[in-house]
Amino acid sequence: MKERNKNVALVALIMIGALLLVYALGRMSREPSLPFDFLAVYREAAFHSEQVIHLTDVVNGKIERINTLDLEGKHEQALALIREADKDNTQAREEALQLSLSLEELAKQLQYIHSSRVRHTVFEAIETEFNLVHEFLSYTQSLSSFLDTLNVAIVTDAISDRLEVERYLEEVNSKRNLINELNSRFLAKVGELGI
Repeated sequence: MKERNKNVALVALIMIGALLLVYALGRMSREPSLPFDFLAVYREAAFHSEQVIHLTDVVNGKIERINTLDLEGKHEQALALIREADKDNTQAREEALQLSLSLEELAKQLQYIHSSRVRHTVFEAIETEFNLVHEFLSYTQSLSSFLDTLNVAIVTDAISDRLEVERYLEEVNSKRNLINELNSRFLAKVGELGI
C-alpha cells in the first residue's frame, strides 16, 4: 500500500508541469509576442491545472489514510474513505477534461503569436501537455478501478481479491511511468522557453 501512495504522489507532481507551462507563458507575456486573448486562456488553464493538482493531493492523502485504517482493522472507515477518494478522483478527471479544453483554446490562439520561435516552442509544449492530460485521464480510470477493487478486497479480505488489487496497481504504475516520461518531455520544452 505504501508503494501505491508513492505512485499517487508522483502523479500529482506531473500535473505541476502544467503549472510550469502557465508560469513560462506568464514570464513570456512581458514580450509583445503573446496576445491578450492567449493570456486569458492560459490563466483558465492554470486554474484547472491547480484544481487537478489539489484533488490529486487530496486523493493521495485519502489513500494513505485508507492504508492505515485497513491495517488497523477499521474497515468501515476505510470503505467510507474509498468512496470519498473515488469522488475526488472523478472530480480530478473532470478538471483534467476542462484543462484539455483550455489547451485546445490555447492551440487556437497560437496563430496570433508573432514570434515563430515562441509559437513553435509553445505549440510543442501544448502538444506534449495534451498527451500528458490524455494519459492522466486514462490513469484516473485505472485509479478508479483500483479503488473499486480495493473496496472489494477490504470487504472480502480474500487473497484472490488482494491479488487483483496488485494487478490494478501494476496497471496504475505502468500509466504513471508513461505520464512521467511525457512530463520529462514537457519540462524540456518549458526549459526551451528560458525558464
